[in-house]
Amino acid sequence: MKKILMTLFVSFLSFNVCSENINEVKILVKIDNQIITNIDIENEINYLKLINEQIKNIKYDDIKKFAMTSLQRELIKKKEILKFYDLDQKSNFLKERMESLYKRLGLNSQKEFETYLYEYNLKFEDVRKKLEIEIVWNEMIYSKYQDQLNIDIDAIKKRINENTATGNTYQLSEILFQIQNKEQNILKYKEIIEIVNKNDFNTAANIFSISDTSKNGGDIGWISEIQLSNNINEKLKDVEIGGISEMITVPGGILLLKVNDKKKENIIIDKENELKKIIAYEKNKQFSQFSLIFYNRLKFNSKIDEK
Repeated sequence: MKKILMTLFVSFLSFNVCSENINEVKILVKIDNQIITNIDIENEINYLKLINEQIKNIKYDDIKKFAMTSLQRELIKKKEILKFYDLDQKSNFLKERMESLYKRLGLNSQKEFETYLYEYNLKFEDVRKKLEIEIVWNEMIYSKYQDQLNIDIDAIKKRINENTATGNTYQLSEILFQIQNKEQNILKYKEIIEIVNKNDFNTAANIFSISDTSKNGGDIGWISEIQLSNNINEKLKDVEIGGISEMITVPGGILLLKVNDKKKENIIIDKENELKKIIAYEKNKQFSQFSLIFYNRLKFNSKIDEK
């Protein structure tokens, strides 16, 4: 009991109180020996708004659900990380990630960033800790699964050699949701599309996607068709700009892709360079799948008690 009260006290002090409407601290969820309070939710909402302004357009109740999911994911990951790693370590990569974040926000220095964070009732160190958890989690997944990567380099070379000089390059966003059964998948698909029609795809990704890209509205970026599997290319070939693919079954869930833009361009200029890019993409995709599978296992074995 003392440990829970101390955790609550630290949680209360770690951020500023982010809403004038909060008069008392309430425990909303307990995950093993960790807790999530109403203040934690408000702070997470502010953090999510910081990294993705479009979240501001979501209904408050939906933002709260997204924030709860995001915090649960972070606490479960952190608990596993602390079994093997010490946090609060100096890291050049973490420093670069912090710089990348504030430059994306149009800021030029850490001092400007710290001042800017006051608008969101956040502190520099708390944002740093969140990014550190993401980085260390990815390092752990790499260490755990690097020997299980399965990349057929000969098959990739064959795809490159057989590919025409020009092809589609897509600017994509994704929503990945959990596999349940056919009937539930269709219901979830309809629910997602309803949100898409009311708001936009990015909002639906924030609310429903279990991929790490959910915090960024599902944004993947530009990808050439040669980097995508035959199954995905087949689903995308007739999708117009602004359109959404049919449900695509992938390891770990059901995938929906939105084509934000597409263009025809030379997709093979340097075969050796293209090979490196595709191998890197395949590695990242497989590590993402390993990450999701491992997280789901941890979540299944966690005791989650909603108050």
